[in-house]
Amino acid sequence: MGIQWKLLQKYLARRRTLLWECQRKYFARCWRFLREARSCLFSIWNRAIEIIFPYVIYYKLGREMSRLESSDEILKEPDYSRFIELDTDKLYRRLDDEDQRASAINEKTYKMALTLSVAITIIGFSLTEISDKIQYSVVGYIFFGLIVFGIIYSLISAGIALGALRTEPYYGNTTQLLLKEDAERQEILADCLARTEVRNLRRQHRNEVTYIGLRNGNILLLTALVLFVVSLSIGFFAGSGMVNLEEAGHSPMEGIEP
Repeated sequence: MGIQWKLLQKYLARRRTLLWECQRKYFARCWRFLREARSCLFSIWNRAIEIIFPYVIYYKLGREMSRLESSDEILKEPDYSRFIELDTDKLYRRLDDEDQRASAINEKTYKMALTLSVAITIIGFSLTEISDKIQYSVVGYIFFGLIVFGIIYSLISAGIALGALRTEPYYGNTTQLLLKEDAERQEILADCLARTEVRNLRRQHRNEVTYIGLRNGNILLLTALVLFVVSLSIGFFAGSGMVNLEEAGHSPMEGIEP
């Protein structure tokens, strides 16, 4: 009887240990899932902020890049500390590449972005001309709000794109640089290359923010256009009051027999 009792105690203890181990693994998986879900939600939230308010992110990153570009110790930064190891010829070639890249980015910015901004703004003002056909209701306020925010996105993007026309300092091959000794010239070229790369990163970020703003404005204006067409169709075919038929040139009593 005593042996059976001991065997039963061992069995119960083993069962408790297995149960505790299963519970521990279960709670560990749940905690890991919650942490991954939180990380995913934070990523989605940050991405949504970047899409809805791209200009705030542009302002913060622009300030950081401007600080880095104007720093006297830029070659001590981890990303640029090894530039001094390149020889003079490679530094000259890299500077030429960055200058060509800067020209391409600027040209793309003020040719494409400004054209799209003007086009979207014209579409927005055109939509305001037909906004009086929608009565002052919930649909009318939504329609007007979409137009206003679409135009705001477009105008801000156009203002950012105008930054490509601004004259900026030049880092590269100058007469004073040619008069320097080889060792000093190499250090100056490495410093110029680092600052030019930072500036091109700022230009690239400006292009991305301009694109996001134009896309947001385009989406809002297209949504307003779709809303107008749908409300117009409902007003004509379903008798809804969302569209003012008298202002649209149709009498509500037209076609009704006396």
